[in-house]
Amino acid sequence: MGIAGVLLLGTNFFSYTQTSTKAAQKAAQEAVQNAVPVEFELRRAGDMIEAILPDLQSQVRMIAQEEVEIVALQNDISETERQLASEKTMLSSLRGKMRTVQVSSSINGRQVARDPVLLE
Repeated sequence: MGIAGVLLLGTNFFSYTQTSTKAAQKAAQEAVQNAVPVEFELRRAGDMIEAILPDLQSQVRMIAQEEVEIVALQNDISETERQLASEKTMLSSLRGKMRTVQVSSSINGRQVARDPVLLE
């Protein structure tokens, strides 16, 4: 039969047989799926949902924890930026005081003579 098919259809014979085989397999699968009751499919779907539910819940919990950590990090960044701005202001003030010729300077509320400041 294979030789006769090759003689009649030529090189397309194998393509035709492959397509026919796939079509028959698909028809058989559809027939089996149509024979399964809807109630059984619903139970099967429910079982699948129950199987993935714990993993889904743990993922939701992990996402919530990550969101809390993100907010904490954003707060840390804001606080660090505020401290940086404050330190920049203080350094700028100190530089300005160092550029002026004064006998003494006030640093953090203390009067400091210019000579000891330059030596440090």
